[in-house]
Amino acid sequence: MHLYHHAYNLPKGKRYGVNFGISLSLRDYIFRINYIPEESGTIQLGYPGDEHMPQDFIGQNISGFGIRKKKQ
Repeated sequence: MHLYHHAYNLPKGKRYGVNFGISLSLRDYIFRINYIPEESGTIQLGYPGDEHMPQDFIGQNISGFGIRKKKQ
């Protein structure tokens, strides 16, 4: 179920995501953010602009703060 949290295309009306629970999805059902569109698991993952995400661990962790790591 958490796979759909990483879906490239969010369901209509959802701006911030769905299926936040990894091992316990009770919160997803309570707040009506549960979403399972199909069972195959062969969906496109990511988000618009993800090709610009740093490829290294530190860069990925600091990218959300608007800090850019210098290229080495």
